Amino acid sequence: MIRLASNEASEWVYPDDPALDQKSEAFDFDKYLRTGDRKHLAIRDGQEPLVFKVRRLDRKQFFRVMSRGSNADQVQDAVAFGLVGVSPEPFALLHADSDLGPRLADASLDKVYDLGAGVLLLLGAHIVNLSQAKSDPT
Repeated sequence: MIRLASNEASEWVYPDDPALDQKSEAFDFDKYLRTGDRKHLAIRDGQEPLVFKVRRLDRKQFFRVMSRGSNADQVQDAVAFGLVGVSPEPFALLHADSDLGPRLADASLDKVYDLGAGVLLLLGAHIVNLSQAKSDPT
């Protein structure tokens, strides 16, 4: 299980990224999520998946996200507060100020959505799950 300090960033790759060879015996997405080791992703030769750099939500952000009325609103806000980078960089991440600190601007959320609704939904769910995990006391 990956354990992070509360402010430490980690990476996440969309499981259906076309650069991944899901038919390979080496592909084990659950193991990738547990270890964070990309060797379990079976990346196709000459291709590179998009890697999303994410961080845990702080307490106020987490409870704001969880108080949202629908799951769709929750995952969208989780991405807005938790996504800190994408590489290789397909677009710039623009941030806006909020009462809970910087969050992605709507234009950047639209760019993530344009990658596919599934990307936004699974990325947001991952950030929520990451934020619920016990952190290392560092």
